[in-house]
Amino acid sequence: MSMFLTPSYPNAKQCPACDSDNTDAELALYDWAYTREGPFAYSRCNDCGALYATEELSPAALERYYPRHYAAYVDDAAFGLIRGTAHRVGMAKRCRTIEQLCQGGRLLDIGCGAGAFLRAMQARGPWNVIGLERDQKAVKLARDSGLDVHWGDIATSNLAGAFDVITLWDVIEHLERPRDILRRIAGWLAVDGWLILRTPDAASRQARWFGARWAGYDPPRHRVIYSFGALEILARRCGLALWQVPGPQGSSALASLSMRNLALAHEWPHWLAESQIHPLVQIAWWPACAFWDAIEGGAELVVAAKRLGTTNHPYG
Repeated sequence: MSMFLTPSYPNAKQCPACDSDNTDAELALYDWAYTREGPFAYSRCNDCGALYATEELSPAALERYYPRHYAAYVDDAAFGLIRGTAHRVGMAKRCRTIEQLCQGGRLLDIGCGAGAFLRAMQARGPWNVIGLERDQKAVKLARDSGLDVHWGDIATSNLAGAFDVITLWDVIEHLERPRDILRRIAGWLAVDGWLILRTPDAASRQARWFGARWAGYDPPRHRVIYSFGALEILARRCGLALWQVPGPQGSSALASLSMRNLALAHEWPHWLAESQIHPLVQIAWWPACAFWDAIEGGAELVVAAKRLGTTNHPYG
């Protein structure tokens, strides 16, 4: 969820996932979620399908695009009834994804925000949960609830392995140097440990439908948006084997956010644009999204990774 800033990718003409320089012309994307600023330049890799930022932004420049009310930094206790229920359902789904692969042990959640997922896992079984988060307010919220959460980023953290499970929920798309960071994370895994991550799917039907207004792009915060093929190449170069977690991944939240972006781009009245992200509207999107998810998969990728050569296919 949170950003872990590292220096900009050294060669913006090369894909951060596969190193290819076979790219399409730049895309112009806008920050519809918070600042309405833009355009921000992105290119699509023709070899692996990743979309990535091509203009350099300093850590200080990027930091201002993460406002205090950025979703990952908000205490889940502040959610209303409908949004809070949806949030808890989402946390339970994450927990089940982990439990399919491992029934207990040492778990690290990178970009843990205020700790909602850690609390959910802690309540379900024999887990020693630890968080890593770079936002100080979120760290305080998590610690105040009794969680062991470390302040800092991946590149400089002094956390010691080995972890049975490491999770990155909506984190990898924020990383400028994903290969360097993923190699470091792989070094924190136990010999038989699992890495689980979720990220928007650049190759999804929803991304094609909404085009430059798709909420999964979320410029300039999302520095690289991956296809499964791009993630697979990146993981292998970091010594990891990768599998896609089966079953459709929810798309209704991204669909409603994308509709809000579309409304803002077409200058709808502000109240009408913002109504597109009301929890009831997200619920209304669910049947259509579930139908298309069942056919082609969702708007997000959830993947499981292990060190190369340590296991057979975990999903049969």
